[in-house]
Amino acid sequence: NAEPRIGEAMYLCKLSATQFTYGTCYNIIEKSRGKVISEEVRGTNDFLIEAHIPLVEGFKFADDIRSATQGSSYPQLVFHGFEVNVDNDPLYLPLSEEDLEDYGEGLNLVENIARQLIERVRR
Repeated sequence: NAEPRIGEAMYLCKLSATQFTYGTCYNIIEKSRGKVISEEVRGTNDFLIEAHIPLVEGFKFADDIRSATQGSSYPQLVFHGFEVNVDNDPLYLPLSEEDLEDYGEGLNLVENIARQLIERVRR
């Protein structure tokens, strides 16, 4: 019984943030479906944040960080590899009453990231 999953290319993102831009950087990482791997305090007002960012989100991510922090934080993005999206089945459709209650139906389906990635490629 094979369960289809999608592998997504990931960037390793390193960025430096001040105490004033730290929260903004975290919010943008979260909005971009990124995951913080580590953070390090350097000096009194400087933080080094490392995160994995999906490559699809990376182009907009760099612009968002620069504009939200007025250029004081600038991400360094390097290809890191692929990560399998184990949470989402790109072909899943809720059929049982319980699943329809949990996930919705028709146009009201809960967001399925794997399906959205496939739809982007098909365009």
